[in-house]
Amino acid sequence: MGLYGLGAAGARWPWLRRFLHITQHSQEWFSRNTFRAVAISRFIPGARLPLYTACGYFGAPLLTFTVTVIGATIVWTTLLFLCAQSIGNWLLSFQSQWRWAGLAGLVLTIAFMGRLIARLQKTEP
Repeated sequence: MGLYGLGAAGARWPWLRRFLHITQHSQEWFSRNTFRAVAISRFIPGARLPLYTACGYFGAPLLTFTVTVIGATIVWTTLLFLCAQSIGNWLLSFQSQWRWAGLAGLVLTIAFMGRLIARLQKTEP
């Protein structure tokens, strides 16, 4: 909602409008395709910020935008949770006898990477 508001505020500032060109075609496109564009952008990394801001800038219907964002967020979060749960269960059942070795390896990797990064930062000019 904040990105939508940022885009809507940007459309109202005259000094910003001279750098950006609003056409009737782009406003109509965002009005017609708000649901599809917002839903798809939820699943494409890096697409939400520019698209949500553009929806506000081009005046996409706020109600359609809001309902789509909420629905896509619910679906996206549920899918991520179910995927993480199923992968986690599989890993626990498959590698249960190795879990302590894996935990030790994780701790050692974190400690090693921390020391490596600290050493590299000291040597940089």
